[in-house]
Amino acid sequence: MNETFAPKGEGVDPDNYFMQIFDRSGVLIFSTHNPYDYWDGRNKYGQICPEGVYVYLIRLVDLNGDDKEYTGTVTLVK
Repeated sequence: MNETFAPKGEGVDPDNYFMQIFDRSGVLIFSTHNPYDYWDGRNKYGQICPEGVYVYLIRLVDLNGDDKEYTGTVTLVK
């Protein structure tokens, strides 16, 4: 059972990383600049979010200096 959401990968410049999680109405739920951080299903106030589909946006620079952007959805189930 997955208790957290975090991308997995190699070759990421840790000084140029940004991840955001939004609810379906576009409200920012979580953000981090730490590539080793994760989302645990709580909002920025520490409250557990309701079940549903959330959108993630990840922007980073790889070790070759290339800008990358990844988007997708994650489903929170309790």
